[in-house]
Amino acid sequence: MSDEPQLAQVELLQTIIDHSDDGIVVVDERGFVLEWNRKQSAITGLPREAAVGRAIWDVQLGLAPPGRNTAANLATARQFTLNLLSSGKVPDVPGMLEQIIQRADGTQRIIQTQSVPVPTTRGYMLVGTVRDVTELKQLEAELRRSEVRYRALFEQANDAIMLENERDEIIDANQRAADLLGYTRAELLALHVSDLQAPEVRGRSGKVVADELARHNGRPFEALDLHRDGHRVPVEITETRLSGPDAGLVLTIVRDTTERKRAEQAVRENEEQFRLAFQAAATGKALVGTNGRFLRVNPALCQMLDYTEEELLARTFNDVTHPADVAIGQDYFRRVMAGELDSVSFEKRYLRRDGTLIWVIVSSSLIRDAQGQPGHFISEMQDISERKHAELELRDSEDRYRQLFELESDALFLIDNVTGQIIEANSAATALYGYTHDELLKLCNTDLSAEPERTRQAMAEQHQLILTRWHRRHDGTIFPVEITARHLVWRGRQVHIAAIRDITERQRAEQALQTRNRDLAELIAELRTRNEDLDAFAHTVAHDLKNPLHLVIGFAETLVDAGTELTADEQAAALSNMARNARKMNNIIDELLLLAEVRKTQVVLRPLDMSRVLADAQQRLTDMIVDNQAQIILPATWPVVVGHAPWVEEVWVNYMSNAIKYGGQPPRVEVGADLLADNMVRLWVRDNGQGLPPEVHARLFTPFTRLDQIRARGHGLGLSIVRRIVEKMGGKVGVQSGEPGRGCLFYFTLSQLD
Repeated sequence: MSDEPQLAQVELLQTIIDHSDDGIVVVDERGFVLEWNRKQSAITGLPREAAVGRAIWDVQLGLAPPGRNTAANLATARQFTLNLLSSGKVPDVPGMLEQIIQRADGTQRIIQTQSVPVPTTRGYMLVGTVRDVTELKQLEAELRRSEVRYRALFEQANDAIMLENERDEIIDANQRAADLLGYTRAELLALHVSDLQAPEVRGRSGKVVADELARHNGRPFEALDLHRDGHRVPVEITETRLSGPDAGLVLTIVRDTTERKRAEQAVRENEEQFRLAFQAAATGKALVGTNGRFLRVNPALCQMLDYTEEELLARTFNDVTHPADVAIGQDYFRRVMAGELDSVSFEKRYLRRDGTLIWVIVSSSLIRDAQGQPGHFISEMQDISERKHAELELRDSEDRYRQLFELESDALFLIDNVTGQIIEANSAATALYGYTHDELLKLCNTDLSAEPERTRQAMAEQHQLILTRWHRRHDGTIFPVEITARHLVWRGRQVHIAAIRDITERQRAEQALQTRNRDLAELIAELRTRNEDLDAFAHTVAHDLKNPLHLVIGFAETLVDAGTELTADEQAAALSNMARNARKMNNIIDELLLLAEVRKTQVVLRPLDMSRVLADAQQRLTDMIVDNQAQIILPATWPVVVGHAPWVEEVWVNYMSNAIKYGGQPPRVEVGADLLADNMVRLWVRDNGQGLPPEVHARLFTPFTRLDQIRARGHGLGLSIVRRIVEKMGGKVGVQSGEPGRGCLFYFTLSQLD
């Protein structure tokens, strides 16, 4: 018998296997998978190409659920298969073998398997049938638990299901069973099992179920059922005795094997289908001898190469191969012949009759004879010229893109949005960061960032413009950059192009401008302060000095004009008023001088003996204290602060004099200190006066605001000078006044000695 009919039978068998309703696996004499049909892939989730050519025990181990995929189980499965292949004896076990598999997606399926040894000249091959019974097993479990659920699953099953007893009575049947045999369900329930058997195979009435149970012991068996219209329906039957409450009943599952029988018959008889499939294929197909000569070609290949069938059969595949690609095909076929590869798929160039070039993908498998000797190749050739031309155009486009990429003065990066991996970088990027091109392609964008978390967030949120980000060069230098990003899909990947610009010089210019602006602001503040001082001076001269000066002049003129007419007491009173107003003008002048001194004098702050400073202040206020019968309460100890003693004395004099003037009758003046945070000390004076409303607190330390705007005495420089003094020493001033009649607390802060 020639190889060609054998080949046709193999191809036809392949077609039938692929269309079988059951999973089918064919294992050669060595235990390696020869066939793995589409149903088998659907059941296991393992594609054909991942199974064919592998040892069946390795494939089985890969499908084992966790805990079962052990080395011991692998060894057991291997030995079991090898024993079966060498002896051809199937273990005498009831029914099909049942097991659980786990697919790559993590789902588990229950399958039933049955292996049939097929003798060959070198031993035995195995033809295995695999059936996914997951749903069936679930159905059986549900039947035991709930009649309602049993009915739902019973009706939804793909197979015909009947519930019988051993007297051949049909107790129940699903709609699939009625449809399969052409009856209504009511009609089917009125029949006996023997009524459904074809006459030529009909068993003893009333004994069919019992005999089948005894003969097959739960294993699937084939039978011919009788359709209502009289035609025979080939079926596969599995009978199971029920237990528990349903003991005595038999669950019968009937699977229509009509299509499978037809497929098997087609494998055995219909070589013509192979010829038609070969001839009608849209891609080029050929049978090629081990010497490279075409043995058979289809019309698609003839049309692809512009040769007649006769012309191609007179040639070898090297005759139509581009000379530069001949070695590629020869190397692949040599490796297949040597057994290194079972099949090959590669790209090469063919030459048509007129010399034009086409690109093809060649896929070839070696068919060996019964003795394992190389017979011929089955090859498929697919024209991919259009794709190749598109790839060349894309390559040209990428070359143009590369030129533009490199010409850009900014650092450019092509970055994967998911991983941050740098896919490409231009020469400006290598110059900016100090890495080589190859080093950059091994990094992620976060490796260049001094703020990696912010970089990840910006990439996840697909920011398009980042005005300032801090990056790190290869040498560790940190520098500011501006980033512009464009997000796109490139070769199926979510990426973005980042244009990065060094803005160090720009920031320096901005910082220099900010420095100049700050200097200008300080100068403006200084000018404003000086203007305030000038205003204070002018106001004081115009108002505070003018009033006592008028009094001095008035009393002096009185003494000159009417001195002889005044009594001695009147003259003494006039002179006393002149002296008092002169002292007042002197105090105002002293305050103006002190205000000017504070503004322009730079002093060294030193630790203060606060008890001594307060003693000097009290000495200056002796007359005022005695005249007002004031009570001064001092603390026993003082925290050591730093300041300028004359200025601090002036603050105490101002605060204490105000407390005496505006306190209660008699005045009670309490002096103290509190420790604050940040190494500061609050020094304070509390009076027993009427207090001040909150709305006037903010105006007390500004020029010309007088306490006597509430109680009419004094002039407006004292608290303003206090504020200037304290701020010059690094502290702050303030006032606290609560409920009316509870007095005021004036305070200032100084730094504590470290």
